[in-house]
Amino acid sequence: MQRSLVGQGPLAGRLGSLQRRCGRGLRRLRQSGSVATGARCLSACGGAAVFASITGSSGSPDSGSSNPKLPNRGGSSKPSSSSSGKGPLDFGSPLRRCTDGLLVLNCLMFVLQWASKDALMLWGAKINSAIAAGQVWRLLTSSFLHTGAIHLLINSHTLATIGPHVELIAGSSRFMAVYLAGALAGTSASFLLTPAPSVGASAALFGLGAALGVFYWRHRASMGRRSEVMLQQLGLTLAINMAYSLASKRIDNWGHIGGMVGGAAVSWLLGPKFTRLPNGQIADTPPLPVMAYRPPGGAADGASGGAGGLRLVRGTS
Repeated sequence: MQRSLVGQGPLAGRLGSLQRRCGRGLRRLRQSGSVATGARCLSACGGAAVFASITGSSGSPDSGSSNPKLPNRGGSSKPSSSSSGKGPLDFGSPLRRCTDGLLVLNCLMFVLQWASKDALMLWGAKINSAIAAGQVWRLLTSSFLHTGAIHLLINSHTLATIGPHVELIAGSSRFMAVYLAGALAGTSASFLLTPAPSVGASAALFGLGAALGVFYWRHRASMGRRSEVMLQQLGLTLAINMAYSLASKRIDNWGHIGGMVGGAAVSWLLGPKFTRLPNGQIADTPPLPVMAYRPPGGAADGASGGAGGLRLVRGTS
């Protein structure tokens, strides 16, 4: 069955550090007036805040909390999580709605599996003969089913660790595109290259990990040492996963590899790809800019001529 155990130690620590840095970067950019307000501002500033806070385009250092309350998407001064004090990557934050939705969906599907006495498993698992007979939905549904509670918990922990960071960096639309592409590519590779039935979200999770790697590799010249450290940790996590996978006959290695390739390809095409312009703005210019960040006022307000400009300017304080 398609299962994966992600080495969480070093990577989880680095991602926790990234969460705190994202929170400081977002708050700093808002306080310095570096971010334009508008209905799409908060969702469009997450990835750029990572880029800006590490490359030094934000304003003065922040002396406040590393887990700040954030304004809502409408650009008002009311915090988005005023009652709970949630940070940008905490469960329930508006910046990770897709991650939380997937966590809930996977748990709901597991409950339905139990209630149906595994009839749902038989209906949705990756079974090559059934797919060849025309039941193509199995290429996607198998990624939302799990063999047991431990399998579900492992994949849920991995999704809760990596998912919010990819969603913050790339935005919800690109996050879902990467997740679904990883799931489909992984199941398709498994269908073509191995006869064993399989289920599990790990192909999609490998896709998210690959997308995170693409982001840091693509921006390594701007992010410097921090990009190198994240790439090293992601590489170590991949090595641990592959070593464990090769040692177990129950793991669908082709599903993992396919998911990783699919996630990396979609992330490379859709971005984000941040570029600092001479006037201090940051533009998002991936090869396929259909989901690229754009300024609240539309393409005319951006510095990239409609190719995904984000109205984020260097702070003056």
